[in-house]
Amino acid sequence: MEIKKLFFFFVNAYVITEGEHTILFDTGLMLPPEQLPGLCAENGIDPKKIELIVISHGHYDHCMLASAWKELTGAKVLCHKDAVDYMRTGVKSPMFTYGERAKNYQPLSWMQGMFNVPPTAAVTYQPYIDFMESTAPPCIPTCEPDIIIGDEDYDLHPYGISGKLIHTPGHDDSAITLVTDDRKAFTGDTILDLHTVQCLECVYPEGSYSLNWINKGEDIIKNSAKRIVEEADIYYAGHGGPYTREMIEPLVK
Repeated sequence: MEIKKLFFFFVNAYVITEGEHTILFDTGLMLPPEQLPGLCAENGIDPKKIELIVISHGHYDHCMLASAWKELTGAKVLCHKDAVDYMRTGVKSPMFTYGERAKNYQPLSWMQGMFNVPPTAAVTYQPYIDFMESTAPPCIPTCEPDIIIGDEDYDLHPYGISGKLIHTPGHDDSAITLVTDDRKAFTGDTILDLHTVQCLECVYPEGSYSLNWINKGEDIIKNSAKRIVEEADIYYAGHGGPYTREMIEPLVK
């Protein structure tokens, strides 16, 4: 299995090839569609060989270029059922944070000053969320999914990839992870180094590994991460990475 990482500003997408079969995991963002052929050429990728485009979850930085990739490759687009509305409308849903994640995700002093909110205003720090909402695009190009999956596992062997998709909610209800038979996982935003998040890099040093929950709580994403750790030993993330079992296993205990 060959893995090529494509880096789009602050987010990763992956071209995964096994034998004669190739799929794309996530699509990147903010690159003019006419530049995708050049990006493929630079990385030794024949876009016409991509047979399937998998969307890890319905957030703009992971699916903004779905329609552009679909047009370039002719591949089918797959997403979880809870990402369908976003894919079809291009209109994002509200973000929320809960519990410890709300405290740890927003300690930026310049934000506290900007919004006149003291650091002790803990559990849900809505001004920060409003800031994140305002920096995300109000809408993205729409893309009609060709394959919509539910919460059950989805076999990728028919596409020539020795692996499956599993539902891993926590960061988002629509989150799915690709787990290969040789114990690799493509995790979207379930696992990350907080230092790789654009607005947090000045706060967290490299190696600040975390389970990345936003729309759901810690217990839900921890259960998802436990399954990932049970089935894989190396984790290709949407931001930063790849990460090893030694880095991530302590987070699920």
